[in-house]
Amino acid sequence: MWGDVMAWFGKKSQSDIEDAETYMRGYTATYRHYSIQGVQDLLKGKIGSQGKIANISDHQVSDLIQKLRDEHGMGPNRPHQQVG
Repeated sequence: MWGDVMAWFGKKSQSDIEDAETYMRGYTATYRHYSIQGVQDLLKGKIGSQGKIANISDHQVSDLIQKLRDEHGMGPNRPHQQVG
């Protein structure tokens, strides 16, 4: 049973990551300017009109920001886009 629960969370997490990435690709400010907290607020529906998009960790947000910045030749995350 525990394995089934963990598998479900793994699938949910992967789906949330994919949803977050899709959203962030269409909204360049999320990886150009926003802090991790700002992106989290958007993804969790605390600000904006989209409603809840995804629930992912700060590390996952930071990794997505870096991935998108790399794809656009923008260099490393800015200090406010890094965890810690």
